Amino acid sequence: MGVEVRFGRLAYWIAARAVKLLIDEEDHLVDPPHPTHALRTLVLTHFNIEDRWDLSALAVWLMGDLSALADNRSAEFARLKYNRSAIRCWDCNSKFDPRCGHGHFDNHTLETVDCDQISYTHLGNAKAKYCRKVIQYIEGTERTIRSCGWLDDARAITHDGCYSRTGTKDIMITFCTCEADSCNSAPRRQTTAVWSSLVLTFVNSFLTLTRVG
Repeated sequence: MGVEVRFGRLAYWIAARAVKLLIDEEDHLVDPPHPTHALRTLVLTHFNIEDRWDLSALAVWLMGDLSALADNRSAEFARLKYNRSAIRCWDCNSKFDPRCGHGHFDNHTLETVDCDQISYTHLGNAKAKYCRKVIQYIEGTERTIRSCGWLDDARAITHDGCYSRTGTKDIMITFCTCEADSCNSAPRRQTTAVWSSLVLTFVNSFLTLTRVG
């Protein structure tokens, strides 16, 4: 299951829990007041909600919107998994274009390519299934190569999308493989970190609001 799909479902679950606490008036009859009382008051005021039924309508809208997010992400990943013809990847080499370099990749001026438009005689009619990123360190010189990928790489699958190989004379090469459009702008583990940060931000914001007052 993709990281984006897991994020959508987690956001949906958090919203559902928050909405339950907002609607459940029994939580606000205890002394001292339930910590969600301040959040409930904030929501009621911001959306000009006057009664319980309006709050329920807001809950339906909120959860429906987040559910659509998860469904859209699921559909997108299904398309990427079963309709390989649509995959697009960055295709460049930092030896010839410094904008392709690792750590300072310029995704604003570079463009992705339709991998179906690239063909190699030895691959026949094979369809590109992946995007790849290779980082080479050879005797103090770094080079980054981004491209489409046609052949399976079991080593990348078992190493969270990336694995490294070292050799003699100060040589190290890192290989990364991923399956989504434009995913070879960064290693998969970095993409995962970004989504994890978004989830933590979402949770922290909710907890901060519940502590107000």
